[in-house]
Amino acid sequence: METRAGVGLVRAAPGAGGSGANLALAVFRKEFKDSLRERRAVISAFLFAPLLGPVLFAVMINFAVSQQMEEALQPMAIPIVGAEHAPNLLVHLRGRYIDADESPPADRD
Repeated sequence: METRAGVGLVRAAPGAGGSGANLALAVFRKEFKDSLRERRAVISAFLFAPLLGPVLFAVMINFAVSQQMEEALQPMAIPIVGAEHAPNLLVHLRGRYIDADESPPADRD
């Protein structure tokens, strides 16, 4: 395969089928070797990845846990029909951050 005026010239080896996967692998190898020649890129990859990876992970986990804790500590309101007949149930539910809504439920009609 050739392009005009030699720009972007890519030739397959004689007798090679030149499948897309092989071509992509060859391009990947070439680009990978080129990136290893740049010292700053290699140094930053080996220094910053091991340092910033765990820090970023810890920050994300801390954020997720704090969000879940805020939701868990918010009282949940549930309707209870006949709450006047079960005062011990109401005490138990309030101890578990559950507010019992003792008003009768609205008709669904």
